[in-house]
Amino acid sequence: MKYLNIFILLIFVNGISCALCAQSRNNTTRDIVYLKNKSVLYGKIITKDANALTLQTQDGSRFVFSLAEIDSNAVEALKPLVYKGFGHYTEIGALASAQNRPDNVTTAAFSFQTVNGYSFSRQLFAGIGLGADLYATQTIIPVFASIRGNFVNSGSFIPFYFIDGGYGVNITSSTTDIQYKSGLLFASGIGFKISLNGHAGFLVSFGYRLQKGATVSNGFKDNFEYNRIALRAGFYL
Repeated sequence: MKYLNIFILLIFVNGISCALCAQSRNNTTRDIVYLKNKSVLYGKIITKDANALTLQTQDGSRFVFSLAEIDSNAVEALKPLVYKGFGHYTEIGALASAQNRPDNVTTAAFSFQTVNGYSFSRQLFAGIGLGADLYATQTIIPVFASIRGNFVNSGSFIPFYFIDGGYGVNITSSTTDIQYKSGLLFASGIGFKISLNGHAGFLVSFGYRLQKGATVSNGFKDNFEYNRIALRAGFYL
């Protein structure tokens, strides 16, 4: 049961991947149909034969015209979207673990984070992130710098990479017997974006996350590391 949430997320990832592969299409051009009544329509020509032409518009509507109604048709190259400016990511998920602590705590941790920054291109985004990682016995607030980028320039299914580095502020309440210390944070991984309009959409990511810290008890300091597999879903702008 402790990995049920991870299992559900993996099913979601697999389902979305299959759907996207089935719906993959070229969005770099569009067809133009000029009618003899002076109307002009834009979209994608689905079928064309000796008698009729079927055009699908951007909203999914389909129109069938006889060739007698059509003056001409053409193909137009779409202008590339400008991909510079403010960027945002919000992600939520789980940090799965194997046995990596002396106290045998292996339950998955809840993780939330948001990143704001600037997109220099499709391949390079730089920003600052803030989040909350709720481990079984500790609560850590990660503050980090993030570098991200896409592996491809266009499409509705966009694989991407991320590299995060910073500091995890341990806000777990200390007692007279034990104190909790903060430590360095590092994360990296890959994922995919589901583009809605070229600038925004949903995302799923998979990667490795390292969080260092320490506990102090009776004057003795015990360093520890959380080595986790991070599975997240969210959205981006």
